[in-house]
Amino acid sequence: MISVSEADKLLQSIVIPEATENVALGATLGRVLREDVCADRDLPPFDRVTMDGIALSSQAWRSGRRQFRIEGISPAGSPARRLADSNACIRVMTGTVMPQGADLVIPVEELGTETPDHQVATLETANPVYYVHEQGSDRRAGEVLLHAGTRLTEQHLGILAAVGSAEVTVSKRPRIVVAPTGDELVPVETTPLQHQIRGSNEVAVVAALESAGYPATAAPPLRDDRSGLRQSLEQLLHDNDVIILSGGVSAGSFDFVPSVLMELGVKQLFHKLRERPGKPLWVGTLGERNEKVVFGLPGNPVSTLVGTVRHIIPFLHRRALRTIGATVHARLAKDVESLSALTLFLAVRLEAEADGTLLAHPIFTNSSGDFSSLAGADGFIELPPGQGTLPAGFSGPVYLFGGRG
Repeated sequence: MISVSEADKLLQSIVIPEATENVALGATLGRVLREDVCADRDLPPFDRVTMDGIALSSQAWRSGRRQFRIEGISPAGSPARRLADSNACIRVMTGTVMPQGADLVIPVEELGTETPDHQVATLETANPVYYVHEQGSDRRAGEVLLHAGTRLTEQHLGILAAVGSAEVTVSKRPRIVVAPTGDELVPVETTPLQHQIRGSNEVAVVAALESAGYPATAAPPLRDDRSGLRQSLEQLLHDNDVIILSGGVSAGSFDFVPSVLMELGVKQLFHKLRERPGKPLWVGTLGERNEKVVFGLPGNPVSTLVGTVRHIIPFLHRRALRTIGATVHARLAKDVESLSALTLFLAVRLEAEADGTLLAHPIFTNSSGDFSSLAGADGFIELPPGQGTLPAGFSGPVYLFGGRG
């Protein structure tokens, strides 16, 4: 049995970066960028008018002129105009190019009267503001806007579109399958008999993976039959890059998963962690370069979810070369006993204080099978082993649900 930190190091040692692929911009949401993206031109690319109004020469304004003949109009999307007469003005719209020869915009709200034929504008303002977004004031051409490793979300797609990235280089997604094990499992739509339960682990794990940006498929339950299990696992290993199993990895008479996997050539990386819940976690690899990775999660639902958010998703982030921000930390809202020699993963509900401090309100489950208690949880807080009573205010890392960690 190894510690959680030792498991982290072993998992890091088998990371093989995913290959890259080019995908259309519209298909990049949630993908991991694999190249820096630079501004293809200055941003903004021209001196951009920021208010509807008139553009004129500030020198004419300073000389005391308050009436200006309107030379023409410049709507957004039209080429730049030139102010021919420094004592005149051009009517401009938000987003248009600042006319050459003009260096001041007076918004419509600060104009006074206008002649009936709209040929002369009179100013009322006594303190004009520039109202121009200068070329290159946001970013210069060639400046990096997005760094490799960024998980692309809506604001990133907007930036990619603005710089003309119709195709984007991203990490290729691994083929991931989630397969529960156990003769007691029946489909969700089935009315179970007294000795049966509906399969829920595969649904929760697939949802957790997809929230984090890693689509996965759920396989039908694998039965507790050694021969049939071997045949099913052999096919799953052939068809997928990451195989996630739930159940069959503990010490029961029908827990065949570890031994069958090793018969199929999967090399055990570790089995059993000093953590609670989730102690029986099994991890192995297949291939000369560890191309395929197998996670054998415990079958109890809370243990399954702990293994997913604490071990599997961070592993997939590293494999995709995804840049990970700082881990969220929260302070316990009440005392918690940590007498065991095992790292404790405690379900918590988070609450933000007025000063920004995150409080973690413990949610105590009846057992690692008490999945229903997680209904109000935001994630799991990781607490060190053998500390006795951890006081309210103790800070620990939180692994969040919903792909937020």
